[in-house]
Amino acid sequence: MTLLLPIVLFLAWITIILAPAARLAVEDARAAVPETKRRGVSIFPGIPVMPLAMWGLAALLDMIIGPWGSICLLWLHVAALFVASSLITHDIFSLKRIT
Repeated sequence: MTLLLPIVLFLAWITIILAPAARLAVEDARAAVPETKRRGVSIFPGIPVMPLAMWGLAALLDMIIGPWGSICLLWLHVAALFVASSLITHDIFSLKRIT
């Protein structure tokens, strides 16, 4: 569990950041925005601040309620990873249909 938690946290936050970028790419493609004028997203504070903060929160919760802090945060981030990955996959297929 010690090594799994930070890996899942960073993967989840990377996909959480990429999900709006994929949505913006679809919106820009639908609006026929030139590639030089397309929008993007910032990775800060998603990387590195939020995963490190969540890891610290898990450690704090582990001191208070035992291993359940890490377990709960791990499963919440697994769910977020699944949702963000689904959104990215949907946007990729939408983008391929548009172009």
